[in-house]
Amino acid sequence: MRMHYYGTRLSENISRREPEGYLLCLNVPVARTGPQDYLPEELGLPRGPDLIPVFRSETEVFSSETNPDKLPQTDDASAQFMNAFSSVLIGYTNRGILATAPWRGPAVGSFSAGDYIENGFALWADSYDNQSEADRAAHRAVPIQAALTLAGSLESIVITVNVRI
Repeated sequence: MRMHYYGTRLSENISRREPEGYLLCLNVPVARTGPQDYLPEELGLPRGPDLIPVFRSETEVFSSETNPDKLPQTDDASAQFMNAFSSVLIGYTNRGILATAPWRGPAVGSFSAGDYIENGFALWADSYDNQSEADRAAHRAVPIQAALTLAGSLESIVITVNVRI
């Protein structure tokens, strides 16, 4: 049985469309529990063709030991965030929601129209070496940006996640 959604609002978490054309989404979880497939190299193992299933319990995902409440303002901390986002996004690739495809949106990051985005997503962040003193003093993380190419009828989307504590 196919389900269709008809309406004018997809979610109460979508706040508004930004002038640049992307949607501002609020209260969107970035952690996932349950079974997840990882590439061997994501688990520190030698590169291999097969995905490795790993079960992540709520206790593990939301533990203060595995998720410290404070990260330093370093490029390594940005890499930790991007690795966490990548592990979620690769699940969407594996389920056929994201797919390798040419970027059809405006130039963003290092991508121009026609550049291929592997696995349907790309993440990037500027270096903390380029962060302003004011942002560093305010303990702001450098922006992490994502470009996604969808496997369905939409061909490109840019999502910005803003976190305020």
